Amino acid sequence: MWSWTRQGRAALARHGVGVSYNPLSNTRLGSGIATVIAMREAGLRVGLGVDGAASNDTQDILEAMRIGAYLQRAAHRRADLLGFAEMLAIAAGGAGEVLGLDSGVDGVVAGARADLVLHRFERDYACLPVRDPGATLLTCASSRTVDTVLMAGEAVVREGRSARLSEEFLVDLLSR
Repeated sequence: MWSWTRQGRAALARHGVGVSYNPLSNTRLGSGIATVIAMREAGLRVGLGVDGAASNDTQDILEAMRIGAYLQRAAHRRADLLGFAEMLAIAAGGAGEVLGLDSGVDGVVAGARADLVLHRFERDYACLPVRDPGATLLTCASSRTVDTVLMAGEAVVREGRSARLSEEFLVDLLSR
């Protein structure tokens, strides 16, 4: 894991460098805990990633958000770091910026491409009761709670199942 100095981080930020934060891959490979807080304070663009299948078995962005937040909290010994809003910003907006995909649109806006994920927390009893939906997404939710996914306005997941491919096809494909 890189151990950058304050001056090094500032120089990277001046040059528009973006960093992919892959907490599950980093923990699986034993490569350390990224200095996300210091990178963001220096002005570096930080996006959340799930890395490749060789070093992150689930490819679950919600799990990456949760572990990413928890690692930073443990490293800094502060339970108030990186709540849902901050982790969502890193996972969605930050990743888009790092990849050069910043659309400048925040939220659901008329005329914008609609990518939206709807969750049903009752699908996983660990998520209940729900007092704060954002905190529940960060601390409890997983692919099990996903009900509907819209991409560019088209439903690609309905009732937790692919709307495009049969389960049998997916299982066969992933079993090879």
